[in-house]
Amino acid sequence: MCHLDNLMTDNCKCPDMQGLKCNGEETQGIGNYYYKPQNQSDSADTDTVGQYIGVKGRWVYRYSNADYAKKKAQSNCTEWCIGKPVIYLYPTEPTLINVEVFAPGRVFVSDPLYPAGGWQNVLAQSNGDLTYQGKQFRELYYETELSTDLKVPENGILIAQGNLLTDLTTYTKALGLNDFESNEFTDYWVPLLRDLNSPYVLFSTLEATEKERIDHVEISPNPDTFIGFIAYFKPVYVKYSPTPLELPKIPPERVGYTAVEWGGTIDNGAIR
Repeated sequence: MCHLDNLMTDNCKCPDMQGLKCNGEETQGIGNYYYKPQNQSDSADTDTVGQYIGVKGRWVYRYSNADYAKKKAQSNCTEWCIGKPVIYLYPTEPTLINVEVFAPGRVFVSDPLYPAGGWQNVLAQSNGDLTYQGKQFRELYYETELSTDLKVPENGILIAQGNLLTDLTTYTKALGLNDFESNEFTDYWVPLLRDLNSPYVLFSTLEATEKERIDHVEISPNPDTFIGFIAYFKPVYVKYSPTPLELPKIPPERVGYTAVEWGGTIDNGAIR
């Protein structure tokens, strides 16, 4: 889910972070979006400061790189993405399953292709193998453009950069992921978190109600057990003690037909 709507079009990887959303600053009644120039002609000087450009219905200020950096430092401005929600299905016997995603935005990247009305008649095996429209998959993957702000968590766990792999493996297993799912999670997120180049990373999860608000998944037939979370990461440059994130002492038990989902977001409003 790309928080900055149509400003980000690179599959939510957000290299160099292309845009800022600044709370409390209004332009055309819909909020201010600040755009980081992506070519030398745009960034060579500062004469673009304050210039309006239209981006698919959004109005944004185009800034030079230097002025963009100043704007980014404001406490009311943030830049982040939510990436790679993944759904695994484990019925107790071969089952045709329908999966539909409801979010304040639209699905724009998916594998397999997400059609109107969701994935219909996905044949799921007990080992997690999926068959959809004659092709084999291990999971259902999608990203959406998110057209709303997030309520970010106030708690978390501080992780040193050197401990990202081991600690995230431990924490995701506590949240209910098995070895395969946890490995996919760390394979995707650890390189992105290392690229932040911050000595620490704050790890948390969105509250269940917030996860449902921005990423509600309906699965039919309904699973006996559903395990799902959206991870939250934030670069940290000064060691501190956040309000602790309470992880389950015992991982959720997988009883009967089980569905699992994970996703994540990096909030680049760093703690310094």
